[in-house]
Amino acid sequence: EAGLAAYRALVSLGHRLIAFFVREGHEHLHPNALPMVRFSSLREALREADQPEGGANIFQASPASALDPVRELINSQAAPTAYIAGTHLLAPSLLIALYDQGVSIPDDVSFLSFGDSPWAIAHRPPLSVVRHDYYAEAKGLMERLIARIEGCDSVPSPCSQLSEFVQRGSLGPPPR
Repeated sequence: EAGLAAYRALVSLGHRLIAFFVREGHEHLHPNALPMVRFSSLREALREADQPEGGANIFQASPASALDPVRELINSQAAPTAYIAGTHLLAPSLLIALYDQGVSIPDDVSFLSFGDSPWAIAHRPPLSVVRHDYYAEAKGLMERLIARIEGCDSVPSPCSQLSEFVQRGSLGPPPR
């Protein structure tokens, strides 16, 4: 739901050509892999807005190899107006590649990342993110495990909202 909220924000700003980056490796492209679930939600947001799903495309990169695909995209006829780092591990490389091409965020393109960090807040503009509360998830899992080990009649239910969309300064409307 948090990812879908982020995508809806992008689409509501007018973005129709969106580049979604995942780490290199075929395992990341398996339909049940988290990056593909996230990508499916992006296409769902486009469908909800009566926009063609084909406006969202998936690309593979490693933290060391983001420059070439970004350069090709920036110089293409149908250059994306929004870039999504499907994992926080790719965000710095994608940002470097965008800045290397003279792109300004959010004036030229919008940028969204999965995963939050202090550098995402320190970046200018601060990056919009979908963050996941791993601490709360781990705490909840441990509480459930301990309750089961102790034979408690009532096992705590899992946390329902572990992720949230945090909109900061890296999202804006596409350039005209």
